[in-house]
Amino acid sequence: MKRLSSVIAWLFLTTVLLILCALVDVQVSFGTGCKNIKHKDIIYIPLPFTLKFTDGTLINKVKLHKDLKIPLTKALNCVKKNGYQAYLKTYDGGYCYRTIRNTNVLSLHATGRAVDFNAKGNWYGQKPKMHLGIVRCFEASGFEWGGRWRTPDGMHFEYKDIKNGVRPPLPTCVEPFGC
Repeated sequence: MKRLSSVIAWLFLTTVLLILCALVDVQVSFGTGCKNIKHKDIIYIPLPFTLKFTDGTLINKVKLHKDLKIPLTKALNCVKKNGYQAYLKTYDGGYCYRTIRNTNVLSLHATGRAVDFNAKGNWYGQKPKMHLGIVRCFEASGFEWGGRWRTPDGMHFEYKDIKNGVRPPLPTCVEPFGC
């Protein structure tokens, strides 16, 4: 009985700590292999409306590259103005220092220049179900939608280079992942 009490107490404290961490600083990124690396260009960007994170937590800011502040705000204001908010069900990740799945190539999530929405129903390799009004708002704001790719990634929007409209160059390999 004493062992059961200890396990219950441990579970309770762990849950409380997780909730407190979420309240203090929601880490709005997902996936395995995310490294907690600080970078001067990664900032919290306030949102024009509240979004639901993957785990159900309500968020009013996201962690991304500072140069996405204007285009992300523009895209989300377009979503709001056109009444598409109800179709933007979850925010499923932004800044996450990691490589592209099964490679040593740095993901645009690692530079804070990619965001994922509505992961459920828009998984990589499946036919996208993203509302086209949302897609239009993001594309008009300088984002490329992964749902148009040969192998679709319907949840994924990545921002083209801030200065010249092309994808910023990424290293072919990166530490701490190895080459």
